[in-house]
Amino acid sequence: MRQIGVLAKSEEAQRFADYLVGLGMEAHAEPDGESWAVWVRDEESVPQAREELGKFRLDPSDSRYRAARAQAETKRRAEAEKRQQAARNTVSMRGRWNRGFLQRAPLTAALIGLCAVIFVASDFGAQPLKNEVMRALQFVDPVHLTEIPAGEWDTPSARLTDIRNGQVWRFLSPIFLHLDIMHLAFNMFWLYQLGDQIESRRGTWRMAGLVLLIALPSVALQSLVPIAWGGSPLGGGMSGVVYGLLGFVWMRSYFDPQSGMAVRRDIVIIMLIWMVLGFSGVLETFDLHIANWAHGIGLLAGAICGALPALWQSPSKA
Repeated sequence: MRQIGVLAKSEEAQRFADYLVGLGMEAHAEPDGESWAVWVRDEESVPQAREELGKFRLDPSDSRYRAARAQAETKRRAEAEKRQQAARNTVSMRGRWNRGFLQRAPLTAALIGLCAVIFVASDFGAQPLKNEVMRALQFVDPVHLTEIPAGEWDTPSARLTDIRNGQVWRFLSPIFLHLDIMHLAFNMFWLYQLGDQIESRRGTWRMAGLVLLIALPSVALQSLVPIAWGGSPLGGGMSGVVYGLLGFVWMRSYFDPQSGMAVRRDIVIIMLIWMVLGFSGVLETFDLHIANWAHGIGLLAGAICGALPALWQSPSKA
């Protein structure tokens, strides 16, 4: 706070402070011996406030100063309501975070649990041709590899064989399959970190909708892109959804810093570098087969979902 000057009468000091509030400055008047001091909060407002004080002293009874009281009271009420709402939000979020993970993010917990159960039931991701769970949950039953001629296998028509027969769950089920323990551990760690943030703040139903909006296009694209371009209908994993949740939190923290969601910049950079290395083919030289299309479209879908509300509310320009 900085004192910008004093006035002899309390009525004039308060009238001038109200006028400054109307100009967008946080100001108030208080006794200072036999006079009244006027204070402003923002250091950058001091020069303008002092200039306005000089004008006020020339004609304290000007109509613009007399009309300032009502406008200042309106602004003060609005600011008070904003502070009260912020306090309620703080209490609300504190209450949520005092709850356990299962209570504040039940869907995220359920997804983690389901992935773990399916990992065990799928014989830890091994032998996809022999394990019934692996056969039932991949985009297409791998047994068709032995039934469809090699020249026809790498076509969308062949890959949609089971889905055309009514097994529509295969558009989503591959996200629950993991091929080894490190694959599972990495994806579940980031699902916990990101899903907990989103679900505890946005709610379970919105989290469910977000997962679907990310999972469906990422599974479909990864499964239908030709093998020569890095696609495959076999495999699985939650990483496409993880990249989507990363994109959502990244955009929400950028466009709405008050959302309470955040992801460290170095994490974003590392994840983006990993995705670029996957698309470049570098990781395949280390025998790492990555669902690059799932990562890419997942990140894009999540980022759009995170940015769209802010962009939708932005005023249009003529």
